[in-house]
Amino acid sequence: MTRVSIVTTLYNKEDSIPYFLAALARQSYAGSVELLVVDDASTDASVAVFKKNAAILLARFSIKLLQNRVNAGNCVSRNAGIAAATGDILIITDADCVLSRNFVETYVRAYETPGVVAVVSDYGIELGVRKPLPTLAHFESHPWQVSWWRRVQDSPSNSFLNTVTRGFSFRRGALAEPVYDVAFNYTKAEDSGYGWEDVDVGCRLHQQGTSIAYAAGAFSLHMTHPPVSSETAKPLRSLQNFALLHRKHPWLATEKKRWSRRTYGRIFFAQAKEQLARTPDNDFLEQHLSVSKTTLLLYKLWGGLYHQARRLKHAF
Repeated sequence: MTRVSIVTTLYNKEDSIPYFLAALARQSYAGSVELLVVDDASTDASVAVFKKNAAILLARFSIKLLQNRVNAGNCVSRNAGIAAATGDILIITDADCVLSRNFVETYVRAYETPGVVAVVSDYGIELGVRKPLPTLAHFESHPWQVSWWRRVQDSPSNSFLNTVTRGFSFRRGALAEPVYDVAFNYTKAEDSGYGWEDVDVGCRLHQQGTSIAYAAGAFSLHMTHPPVSSETAKPLRSLQNFALLHRKHPWLATEKKRWSRRTYGRIFFAQAKEQLARTPDNDFLEQHLSVSKTTLLLYKLWGGLYHQARRLKHAF
């Protein structure tokens, strides 16, 4: 059977690791699976908690733990895990996610379609205050609800914009290594950017003419983080990397114009909500995406309505 490598990174995820591992222990796939965990110099008990709970996987998984001596960032850490992986198929996910029981099996089956070299599935479902494993079981028994709760980047479901690391997979050799561009690296340093490194990977696959499949029925749930003060500046970090994405792939402004403008609108609203000063990245994106002052006002109005709608949705 196909050998699968699951690659994830750790940085201060001591609370979510037990649930992440418990969900992996439930996987229905009967083939060979290895788990590669890269700790990015966590300052909490992430490594100790991982070692304590990893025993539940030993009967079915091979496990590799890599540890960075310094906080090297998410892209550097994922690249290290990918380089150490031995599987035919690699699945990139986060240690604050729980994967549906059929996740690996459904992904492997998706690769049976000739020409497929990458696979994505449903993500963007926030757990909020709900308990991870009971909620996972609920969605597994009510799969139609996944489409209601999910929040993906783009349609159709197999869009190259949906290569988000909560459940992105590719065949070994589909991408030149290092897979993740370290220009997008996210570290604890205050001047680092945030996000969009995974969409950059999708853009490169798209430019290669790669066939991406959608693993219908597989999904991940995200364990919502409690808010911390350091996240106040996150809109600026996201803005920085979103501008980098468009500088690297300027064709997105025309080929994915609606998505690009809508996404900038969300970042702009978050920036305004936190009363963060404009940066040259705002000027670049507004010119590049042809965003007018009137449109900016609509972004603020639309952003407020969208934010309230999300709050109401997750209240039930």
